[in-house]
Amino acid sequence: MAQHIAFIPHFRYTISIRATCVLYFYSITTMSQDKLIRLVSEGDAKGVGKGHTIYTFKNKKKHPDKLQFKKFNPVARVHTLYKEKK
Repeated sequence: MAQHIAFIPHFRYTISIRATCVLYFYSITTMSQDKLIRLVSEGDAKGVGKGHTIYTFKNKKKHPDKLQFKKFNPVARVHTLYKEKK
């Protein structure tokens, strides 16, 4: 009986992670497409993490040119340059 009780919180935790991922995916797919931009990573010096993508918003009136940011790349585990792509 003790094993069954110990399993229930882990099961609930797993469900909450999946629900969060589904809600995050839903929010990305329902974003306004005219303000949505895609930032693609250039990778580190060895090319690790190249192509990792982040979606975000941009005010095109204030920033008409393409954006470049240094952000944390979870694949390479370092800060890498992200450039705006179509």
